[in-house]
Amino acid sequence: MKKYLLIVAVLVVFTACKKEKDESEFIETLTNVAFAGSLNVEQLKSMMTDYASFKPLVQTGISLYKVEYNTKLNNNNIKVSGLFVIPTDVLEQTPVIVYNHGTMHKDEAPSFCNTSNYYMDIGLCYIFASIFKCVILIPDYIGHGISSSTMHPYIHAETLGQTSLDLIRAYIDYTKITPEATPANKNVVIMGYSEGGYASVALHKKIQETAHDINIIKTYAGAGPYDIENFVKEVLLQNDDLPENSISSYLWVLSTYIEYSGYTKAYEQIFSEADNEILKNNNYSLGYLAKYPISLNPQSLFQEEFIDVILNDKDAEFSKILKENSLTGFVPSDSLILFHSEADSWVYVSNTINTYDKMKSKNAPVRQEIIPAAANKDHGEAAMLFLQSTVVNMFTTQLFN
Repeated sequence: MKKYLLIVAVLVVFTACKKEKDESEFIETLTNVAFAGSLNVEQLKSMMTDYASFKPLVQTGISLYKVEYNTKLNNNNIKVSGLFVIPTDVLEQTPVIVYNHGTMHKDEAPSFCNTSNYYMDIGLCYIFASIFKCVILIPDYIGHGISSSTMHPYIHAETLGQTSLDLIRAYIDYTKITPEATPANKNVVIMGYSEGGYASVALHKKIQETAHDINIIKTYAGAGPYDIENFVKEVLLQNDDLPENSISSYLWVLSTYIEYSGYTKAYEQIFSEADNEILKNNNYSLGYLAKYPISLNPQSLFQEEFIDVILNDKDAEFSKILKENSLTGFVPSDSLILFHSEADSWVYVSNTINTYDKMKSKNAPVRQEIIPAAANKDHGEAAMLFLQSTVVNMFTTQLFN
């Protein structure tokens, strides 16, 4: 408590130094900021061995800041972390990018990254920030970074949307207390792939419904499980061994809905006797892509009765949870681009096609880009195509000019 009060006191002092006190400009969300290093233009160019054609586009150096801020998990306060990527030269009218990362293990978090140790997509965020002279905000999400003692609520729409929205609020707070910061103009571009694609649409929905002071310019969402209602049924209809990562992530979603959405069915009513014994011996620790020697065929892994009630909508409790976490009923009022590969064996392309069709039927400003199956780009391989497509669209639409 003393540490928290000290942080608040420092923030108030900074605010007072920057401008005369305005009652509408108090610090709401941000709790701590720590400088994590900087890269100049030449250092950024040296990172781009695989993207030589982008080198002439690099414009400015960047600085990294690890941040801590407050958000909500099922209406309870929780402190989380994230990363700000801030170019040396930021124009006041330039939109901010919110980059939502994909599925990751417990010890992986954007806020752990620095100038010499970073993941591919985070390094690309450094480069994009320089090229477009825009601030990029990257949430860790609950369950990563400083909140890693709490299980990550995987594919939980309300929480993912709120956590990313509160990072935007934290950045607005940062600009109020930092004299040299360019004022936040509250125009945002949202992007993410896989879980990040899902989180991006969830954030778009959260802003549209609750944060009317924030203006969404465009959302780029790749390969997210937006139609979780039908996706679960598609998985349960499979009668072959599925990739181990796929099964691990599907069980992570199930554990999330038991932990955070209140699904009351016991695990022994869900899994086959043999597989349940294995998972029980591991305390049903199903998060963070945990892997156990269990059946990879859904017909063997799950009890026949469980499959039947889900496929035939006989489990009202689970159906309600799936509906709450599906994003197909959302009608975006701002531009949304959905990207997916038909050859995706992890997150099926039906998630994008169904979501697009339902949104388009309500005249939403949404379009889809589908990579044909003949291209043979599975989930991971298509991620780079998504990033390339997004950057090309940003240039051709002059999004940051």
